[in-house]
Amino acid sequence: MTSSKTRAIVFALIGTLLAGQSGTASATPLDISESPLFLNGRIKPAFIIAVDDSGSMTFETLFPGADGQAFWLNANRATNGFFSAGSTLNTAGDVSQYHHVIPTPGHRIATNRRAIPPLDNYGFSRSPEYNPAYFNPAVTYGPWKDSTGLDFANASVTATRVDPRDAVPTINLFSVVTDRADDADTIPVAEEMFVFQNGMIMPNGSKYYLAGTAACGGLGATAAQRNTWVTLAAATTVTASCEVGFQYYPAVFYLKTTTPAPAGFTVANRVLAPNAGGIGVDMYRYEIKPANYAVAADYTNAQQNFANWFSYYGDRMRSINAALTRSLADVQFMRIGMLTINDRNPVTMWDMDKVSAASQRASLYTFMSTNLRPSGSTPNRQAVDYIGQQFQRTDAAAPVKLACQVNAGMLFTDGYSNQDSPIATNNDGGMGSPFADGNSGTMADIATKYYLNTDGSIGAGGTSPLIAAPTKAAGQVAVSPNCNVVPLDKKLDCQTNLHMNFYGVTLGAKGYTYGVNAAATADPYTTVPAWPSMQNDNPSTVDDIWHATVNTRGKFINASTPQAVSDAMAAVLNSVLDSAQDAGTQSLTGARIGLGTSFIVEPSFKVRENGVDWSGELTATALNDNGSDGAVLWQASGLVPAAGSRNILTTRTPGISTVIANATFVDTNLGGTETAKLATLGINPADIGAGTAALFPTGTTAAQIVTYLRGDTTMEKRNGGPFRNRTTRIGDIVNSIPAIASKYDNFGYQTLSGAPGTTYTTYFNTTKPAAMPIPVVYVGANDGMLHAFRGDTGVELFGYIPQAVIGKMGQLANKRYDHTYYVDGQINVADVYNGTAWKTYLIGTAGAGGRSIYGLDVSRVGGTAFAASDIKWELNSSIDSDIGLIYAKPVIVPVRTAGAPRWIALVPNGYNSTSEQAILLAIDVFTGQIIKKIPVGAAGDNGLGQIAVVDLDKDGNADTVYGGDLQGNLWKFDISNINATSWSAAYAGVPVFTARDAANAVQPITGGLEVTTGPNGNRMIVFGTGRYLVAADASPTATPQIQTIYAVVDTGSGGVRANLQAQTILTQTTVTVGTPPVSYQVRATSGNPVDYAVKRGWYMDLKVSTDTNGKGEMFIGRPIIDSGTVYMATFEPVGDECSPGGKNWFYGLSTLSGISRLGDVKIGLPNGSSPCASGGCGAIGIGGGAPVINATIAVPKPVCQPGTPGCSTPLPEYCPDPPAAQPPGCIAPGSDPPAPPGGGNTCPFGFSPITIKVQGLDMQKCRPTGRQSWRQLR
Repeated sequence: MTSSKTRAIVFALIGTLLAGQSGTASATPLDISESPLFLNGRIKPAFIIAVDDSGSMTFETLFPGADGQAFWLNANRATNGFFSAGSTLNTAGDVSQYHHVIPTPGHRIATNRRAIPPLDNYGFSRSPEYNPAYFNPAVTYGPWKDSTGLDFANASVTATRVDPRDAVPTINLFSVVTDRADDADTIPVAEEMFVFQNGMIMPNGSKYYLAGTAACGGLGATAAQRNTWVTLAAATTVTASCEVGFQYYPAVFYLKTTTPAPAGFTVANRVLAPNAGGIGVDMYRYEIKPANYAVAADYTNAQQNFANWFSYYGDRMRSINAALTRSLADVQFMRIGMLTINDRNPVTMWDMDKVSAASQRASLYTFMSTNLRPSGSTPNRQAVDYIGQQFQRTDAAAPVKLACQVNAGMLFTDGYSNQDSPIATNNDGGMGSPFADGNSGTMADIATKYYLNTDGSIGAGGTSPLIAAPTKAAGQVAVSPNCNVVPLDKKLDCQTNLHMNFYGVTLGAKGYTYGVNAAATADPYTTVPAWPSMQNDNPSTVDDIWHATVNTRGKFINASTPQAVSDAMAAVLNSVLDSAQDAGTQSLTGARIGLGTSFIVEPSFKVRENGVDWSGELTATALNDNGSDGAVLWQASGLVPAAGSRNILTTRTPGISTVIANATFVDTNLGGTETAKLATLGINPADIGAGTAALFPTGTTAAQIVTYLRGDTTMEKRNGGPFRNRTTRIGDIVNSIPAIASKYDNFGYQTLSGAPGTTYTTYFNTTKPAAMPIPVVYVGANDGMLHAFRGDTGVELFGYIPQAVIGKMGQLANKRYDHTYYVDGQINVADVYNGTAWKTYLIGTAGAGGRSIYGLDVSRVGGTAFAASDIKWELNSSIDSDIGLIYAKPVIVPVRTAGAPRWIALVPNGYNSTSEQAILLAIDVFTGQIIKKIPVGAAGDNGLGQIAVVDLDKDGNADTVYGGDLQGNLWKFDISNINATSWSAAYAGVPVFTARDAANAVQPITGGLEVTTGPNGNRMIVFGTGRYLVAADASPTATPQIQTIYAVVDTGSGGVRANLQAQTILTQTTVTVGTPPVSYQVRATSGNPVDYAVKRGWYMDLKVSTDTNGKGEMFIGRPIIDSGTVYMATFEPVGDECSPGGKNWFYGLSTLSGISRLGDVKIGLPNGSSPCASGGCGAIGIGGGAPVINATIAVPKPVCQPGTPGCSTPLPEYCPDPPAAQPPGCIAPGSDPPAPPGGGNTCPFGFSPITIKVQGLDMQKCRPTGRQSWRQLR
């Protein structure tokens, strides 16, 4: 397998997402997007939360019994009546409804909702090991957050609020309590009392308060012992069910005897509590008192933690408030609505947009503070139905805005529904296993009503369950590509119509199956549950919520601890965001084939998790002999070394080779103080602290951030840290095109004069293979680094961080990261001669990431570790203000001097430089010194975008440069003089050509250029127009400017459209070919002859002639010329929020005439079908989404060509004409010779096959042999 990558052809490359449409000159300066334009239309999901505000949300227990209550069994009262045997809590009994452990006024909904007496015998109720809702000393309880992300104040330890929103009531948790702390008396009200059952024993010395006029169970025997506090002189067994006040110490917890004591607690001071954990199961009692802690700070911390737990997490509603306020504080890219299940009013959708989030989030938090208070019953089914109805609204404030948005509803409840169903249908009856059941009116039926199409189907073939066409178009919701895989994974959400995904979070409740049948709970798709019928106040209602989430491809989470509740909320938010955020795999810059290698590399990226996880991938695939893709060889994301082992270097002081200072990327090399280190990373002191305004929490250090940037994941958000989650440790690769350097790269410098020519052969044959034993793949990524990977294994060799981007590296760790470009530019690797020795250098730019050009010595990469001394220079706008954002690939070439050739990098200055003038930069490869700047045109509103460099006189040295700018000018630069100071713009600074549309409006040239031989030996420059840089470029107007493909012969200056022959796109049709049949869109183009006696070339407007207006189609990529055919990918932005990106078209046209050249293209293998078999086919549609920037041409393994060395087949003999004595087997004149042997070459004699690889499509074509007489240099 060989590659079409020859070192004597093209240098004009473009970074992805560059050129586009513009009817006028560019703005000043261009507001260049910091994220890929084709993703800017990502749609916020709509998320509606229904919060259970029933009375049970005041409960403080989460036991296995119904509603989390404890049950008293009289038969076991002698030891512990709350247990049936051992440590097994009752789930039924003689007395039920024990729901409280620290009873307080206003937080017991009825006196029959009982509080468990605070006795050692019932220590289980105050243990997180039995009651997950209770205080756990191993957990740190943070206060609620406000809408700015700041914590509420820590709870008071002397007068702890029962609800942090309310000044009263309060309780002193750290003293002996008889009554609330905020009133003047010591008389408890009923809500503060405990209920003792027959057989419970009050210890000697206990103080109780019996209200009323009657004795109870041996208590208050006389009037003097009632309505007052009584101290027992002896232990007393209560003989009836009595509600009494009871003096106790609230700040207590119990742990199993096998559980280690909390850190800091004096072990000798814990107290054994017999039977506290069940019949015959003892526990230890731990009281949070100063005497029990040897270190005062340990007591203070424990005291504060207990107070925070009680005030902010002490009952179910407070725990849910904590989860909501803490998880919603930094959510972005989501529209959120909220309601309570007992107050179902049309929801307001608050937009968590990065711009408007402050005020919108404040309104959401006001709603929560005002409305999330318990009261009422539990109409969960009605609440879920109401969520679905909200998604069906069509008013101006409706939750559904677009036909493609993700919609999710969530029920946050403590479990049991207790009102009948609002529907009576079996909506899931036809869904099949594991979804269907035979029941009607269940919550699963309700949720399914808003998931399935109205005819019970899934997909665009039916009517949307939410809002039907034409109000909202069908089939617009994106689904996983795996929805097309057979057999279908039933877990996938493949509903393409607007629908609701339903999520359920319950608080520790178990169903008849969920939490009981382990296999079914773990995987209902394998062990299908027996789904329940509609019931009230029953464990089956938990199974029903679970069933509803399965049917609608949501998620069910059963959270039994305050921390688990917060984690559940975060998990649901991430699930909703991930379903809306995943942009799929975007492969942008196209594949790259290394010379002499047998693999192809292709970059891609994905966007996930609230739009902050931008992960990159670089995949190497083997190439088969026929040019098709083989097996995947490696994926670099999984081959990055450990953080501490990576070789990452950075420039600390930019400049030429005598000034530059480089260092290993560790925090100690970033500054002398912590403030200086953080400043180097772009982090100010105000960025570290509390609240949403801060990027990082208090205590964040530069060392932690650098460790994270080096790839360590331990401090990512998913692991409990403050830093952004990353799916891969390689950042997104968007614009940077990979470069493959290998020992096989021969630049043909043997033909140069002098020492370079005479020594290059030795370097290529001996020195280079020893120094560069393996191919190396280079690519820039938006993690701030240029990466180098081994071509054979994919392991990263080094990373380089230019100084121009290090000042924003800290942003990459921000968990609310907003995408920014970093090292996003193009790379070129070439052999260079420094006067005494040959080297291999890499020249790169930061692209959209920064105004930077850098030079590295990579002569030994792959053989010797890359070092700081190999970073030779970096230039940026602080050194020269004419350097802008450079999207072009630098061109490394030798040029003539009075002596031996000199190697330079030719670089266009790009966009948004200080002067905004188009300037060609000539830079000494070894020193970084700018030896010449050639400005053209006027300053302002401009910049030189792409260039093509040629060697016209065939001496091996560059002498001519062509370049395009934002004002539509095609410039020519003369660099043939041996003195660089004499280099200049050709034609006295007048452009070769100016691109203007039919209305004479400037057409910007930001795509690549190719140069080829034109008529009469002149140069022909092929390029296209358009711009894709700013947000407006992604959304064409109803009458967008028409962009154009041009082929212009250089016969002087001043060329205009009128000098060219017009070709047109005649029609656009759909053809279906192949087995199985595949449909393609194809375009027929005109075949007008070009009379070069009067014309200087041709042009083709990117508009189908039958259309009234264009569609904004633009050329934004790189042309490839092969054997007289130019291949160009164009992009047509859709401008639709539901279809970000656009359509791609692939043109194959004659360079001389613009006539179609795709007629013989075969899809796939050489004997594949041709969508262009009817002829006149100039373009094929190649899919949508991201813009396609370039194609790659692969030359399959050659067959035996008769008459060539190594081929035993002789050249064919043609019969004489006129015939005489004809030799046997001769070929008649005018006939094609037989195909040569070698397997699969269907091309006629004199032609060889090529494989054109573009957008995952392989196209086979035959091309004639031959070569140009002069060279375009790379």
